[in-house]
Amino acid sequence: LSLLIAALDALNRHVDSLTPAQLLGQPISALVDSQRQAAGARLLSLELPGWFAAILAQAAVLFYFWRAGGAARWRDALRGRFGSENAVRFPFGATLALLARAGAVIPSFYLWRVERVMGLSHALTRVWAYEYAIGTILGMIVAGIIVMLVLWLVERTHQWYLYTIGAILAVSIVGTILDPYVVAPLFERFTPMSGSLAAGARSFAAAHGYAGIPIIVEHRVDRIPENAANTQGMGPSQRVVLAETIVAAASPGEIDYYVAHEIAELNESVPLDLAFIDAAIVIVGVALAV
Repeated sequence: LSLLIAALDALNRHVDSLTPAQLLGQPISALVDSQRQAAGARLLSLELPGWFAAILAQAAVLFYFWRAGGAARWRDALRGRFGSENAVRFPFGATLALLARAGAVIPSFYLWRVERVMGLSHALTRVWAYEYAIGTILGMIVAGIIVMLVLWLVERTHQWYLYTIGAILAVSIVGTILDPYVVAPLFERFTPMSGSLAAGARSFAAAHGYAGIPIIVEHRVDRIPENAANTQGMGPSQRVVLAETIVAAASPGEIDYYVAHEIAELNESVPLDLAFIDAAIVIVGVALAV
């Protein structure tokens, strides 16, 4: 943490030395040091192949499972064990999600190693494995439910897609609302922000119409934040989340900036927009699968 604070302090001093004319008139590439630009380009060149490999690996595993007859044999085995077709569909869908995650495990491990080598993650292998396992279990549950419900609707109505779209939109919105209480605590620890910085941040939020919004500190296992600040939840559950490392190193003015950025996203209904985008991706995937 002390090394990160020192690095942030050095960057802050560099930014403070720039004149307003430089900040407003020069491109960002001319203001950020060349080493960081080179590191960013290197990171992108390493991550893109891993990202594509993860997608192709999942597609290849599922294609082989289908074309080699494994899907049919597994379906028949489930039918022999369960009397209800709906009871067959849930484990079948969960199996597809498990196979997809298994196919992507090596590219995902590679992407994590890239982040660790580049200093973007300090998580140990067991932490990465735990998070990947939890994500796999959640994916299996979601996939099983979707397969079971969608195929049940397909059997009963030609308008199955309308009901499916409505259900996925509803689940996406409800999931966004429940995220701070159900999903987020599985991966990180959160505590209310305290001290003088918290008082200043709450006053700033109140002055911009968000007097009651909680401001939370995220304590990551690897202490490297993916985002300095973000919003979680929506409506009654919405809150501003600041990374522990940022709270430790930032000045009151910088904390206000991060809070203002998240308030602007709330004003623009960004959490709702992201919920709709997530739902649209699932809807397209379901339609193609059916």
